Amino acid sequence: MDLSEFAFHARRVNEFCALRKADFPDAPVFLVRISENAPPDLQRNYEYSLNLIVHAREFVLGYTHADHRKIFHESAANLIPLYARIKTDQQTGTISIFGIAHCFLNGAIPMIKAQRPELEF
Repeated sequence: MDLSEFAFHARRVNEFCALRKADFPDAPVFLVRISENAPPDLQRNYEYSLNLIVHAREFVLGYTHADHRKIFHESAANLIPLYARIKTDQQTGTISIFGIAHCFLNGAIPMIKAQRPELEF
C-alpha cells in the first residue's frame, strides 16, 4: 500500500508543480547491486514507473538478502524489498523501489525548490 500511495502523491506533485516533462534521473537505481537474476525489463523512466504503479492490476515484490547490514532485526533472512514486477491492463514492467524514491528526492524536490524557494521541506 505504501508503494501505491507514494506513486499517487509523487505523480500529483509532478502535475501541480509542472514537472511532467522534466528531465528526471534514471529510475533503475538500487540500494544494493544485483549480481544474479536481475529483472530484464527494468523501467528507466521515472514518470512511467509511477504510472505503472498507479495503474497496477497486480504486482509482486522482489526481495534481496541484505548481507551488508541488519535492517530488520527480527528477520532471520534480513530481506529487503528491491523491486516490483507490475501488471496493468495493458503492460507489464519492473520498477526499482529505491530508484523511484531516489528520483523523487534527487530530481523532483530540487526542481521544486528552484521553482518555489519559499516552500519549506
